[in-house]
Amino acid sequence: MKHVGSIALALDVLLFSTIGIAQDFGKAKPEGRVVFYTSWGPSDADYVIKGFEKKYPFLKVYPVRSSSEKTLNRLLIEQRANRFLGDVVAISGIQSGILKEKGALDRYESREAANFPTEWRDPDGFGVGLHQTIYVIGYNSKLVPADAVPKRYEDLLHPRWKGQLGWDPEEYYLFGALIKAKGRQKGLEFWQRLAEQQISFRKGYTLISELVAAGEFPVAVCLSLPAPRG
Repeated sequence: MKHVGSIALALDVLLFSTIGIAQDFGKAKPEGRVVFYTSWGPSDADYVIKGFEKKYPFLKVYPVRSSSEKTLNRLLIEQRANRFLGDVVAISGIQSGILKEKGALDRYESREAANFPTEWRDPDGFGVGLHQTIYVIGYNSKLVPADAVPKRYEDLLHPRWKGQLGWDPEEYYLFGALIKAKGRQKGLEFWQRLAEQQISFRKGYTLISELVAAGEFPVAVCLSLPAPRG
């Protein structure tokens, strides 16, 4: 196996593709297993895996969950060793772009891709984005009075929130999104001012949510909402 299966793809579609070594259903069936590298949360990953195994009971999915950054490093190490252990990978766009640039992905052009927005599809056929992440400001309703609840990101710059904010240190997408929305100059000015708020950095939205609920810090710069399911 020379390449890992393409980025962010639905498993039941992926294994029917005749394109790519790891994506050939005929080759997956004799092995009886699919190794799934993903940065998805447990509930999202389990939801997809259970549906897949119900449809294809002769294939067992073995998920390997980690952050997108750790998954990226793992795959690059496997690539250097010329021994890929994973079959499918679903991680964030920045990391998937690096894998594509390094030649660690197999091309995959799903028949379902036509149902997704053009900007969600890799122009070279290396994958399709599955969902958008909705970010919200999180707060502890017992610690934050109703009249002080931050309603805009600019509200987080108020002096009352200095030393009172929590955030994930690797949330690049919100950083880029606000720069795009505000323009480069105003966007960078906002982030520079927010950096002066003495943010408490913790890794992972599940942990951050728990810490907000526990009162370690009353407000989270952003949390991601669970992906809706059909």
